[in-house]
Amino acid sequence: MTNYGYCICLKKISIKNAVTLIGCEHVFHEKCIKSWLNLFSICPLCRKDVYNSHVRKRYFDLSTFNDQSINKFFRENDELYEKSKKELSKLVDELEVIKLRMLQSSEKKEICEAVAASKRIKESIKSCSKTIHEVQDRIIGFLFILKIAKKLEAPDKKAKMPKSSQIWEICRLFLIYGLLLPLSCLYVGHLLF
Repeated sequence: MTNYGYCICLKKISIKNAVTLIGCEHVFHEKCIKSWLNLFSICPLCRKDVYNSHVRKRYFDLSTFNDQSINKFFRENDELYEKSKKELSKLVDELEVIKLRMLQSSEKKEICEAVAASKRIKESIKSCSKTIHEVQDRIIGFLFILKIAKKLEAPDKKAKMPKSSQIWEICRLFLIYGLLLPLSCLYVGHLLF
């Protein structure tokens, strides 16, 4: 036997009970709804305006509740359930695909950013390497100048050259080693002579 819940007295309404149907299609016990409408003129469930003309007697047709109709009801609900379940599964799969695409897009973006950062780092490394080579060349040049200066200041009189020869020797050594002769070197050479 089917039972319906009720919101005024909280007792169940059975098919055999006399019930009252309101214009908004909500079902109540006849005594309860009449008591309610003596105090309020709205439906207890949906709060729509209700007039005494909307209240009418309602009986359930017990002949419609047979095994065949109940089986049909359950079969239709089972079909609807299975259809909804398949649709939900399909939607979950689509959501997973979207999540994967977003993740791949995010990873692709991160990879592009990493590649760009790698290029910037390589450029920085090239720049630093170039600077290091320039500094090394300067150090070699200055060490070379110091070596020549020590030779020119040698205490051995035989090893000492005339000043003009010393300047030409410095220039010649610079040209041999492919070093540019900085003006500061000429100044150092001028002080030495």
